Amino acid sequence: MTCPNCSNREVDMLTSKRYFCHSCCVEFTRAKNKWKLYEITEDGLLTHTRKIVFDGAEG
Repeated sequence: MTCPNCSNREVDMLTSKRYFCHSCCVEFTRAKNKWKLYEITEDGLLTHTRKIVFDGAEG
């Protein structure tokens, strides 16, 4: 799997629907045809940053 934010392959699966990229330190989830990206704040909370919509052919 590659990160939808930076395209790096250093991605770990945290749960069956949540992933973490070690390169850009972003958590993301996949829902239907879009990725939801979250940044981790200094106090450890997740902040929704943006959605990336794809055509369904991506992995």
